Amino acid sequence: MKLGIDVGGTQTKIAVITDSCEMLSVNSCPTVTEQGSFLEFICGIVEEYRENFPDIQDVGIGIPGKVDARRGTIVFSPALQILESLDFCKEVHRRCGLPVFVENDVNAWALAEKTVGVCRMVDTYVLIAIGTGIGAGIVIDGRIYRGFNFEAGEIGYMVSEEDYDNVCPTKSDFGSFEKKASAIAISCQYNQRTGESVTTKEVFERARKGHDKLADELIHKQFKTLAVGISNVICVLQPQKVVIGG
Repeated sequence: MKLGIDVGGTQTKIAVITDSCEMLSVNSCPTVTEQGSFLEFICGIVEEYRENFPDIQDVGIGIPGKVDARRGTIVFSPALQILESLDFCKEVHRRCGLPVFVENDVNAWALAEKTVGVCRMVDTYVLIAIGTGIGAGIVIDGRIYRGFNFEAGEIGYMVSEEDYDNVCPTKSDFGSFEKKASAIAISCQYNQRTGESVTTKEVFERARKGHDKLADELIHKQFKTLAVGISNVICVLQPQKVVIGG
């Protein structure tokens, strides 16, 4: 039995899974990000679930950011800056006594698609996760491609000609592509142009009703931007399949 923890900037999702990949429990809770409290937060989750599921044998944790999965360390996490340069697996194992594995969250999702998802019949594919930002998990011949410095798949930083005149973003900023095509890009652009404060879901609902030309315009522009970006990924990697989620 395994415990999976997906740490997000605001919410942490928790699942208990059997060795045959049957889901026994799914839950979520607010992420604790205060300096000095995060390890207690994670270890508290582990201990709570071990009490309810004593057969848990190991723990897998997904982190948004740059992860050295082989060493079990978190190198850099813009969403959770308290985790930078942390010997994460060693510390959680020391406190909880279970084997602990850490991976970039999108890479972990991409590996799951091979095990229990829509990529069981292919070996080379790309998972594109569209959320607050945009990231990709690249699987080549059944293995995650990480790049020489663990940053492969950061497609949110792709640029196009229209980005030439903009300031190049730093790693702590959103990239040019995700600023235009992420899940919150539509609501940000809509709010800037109208002065209203609405969610992306509300923008889609307004477009669906057919009475909001701006909402319709922004959605179609985002789809076009996404299509161009995904086409570029296909040209470079020639995957057997592209999976889109978020």
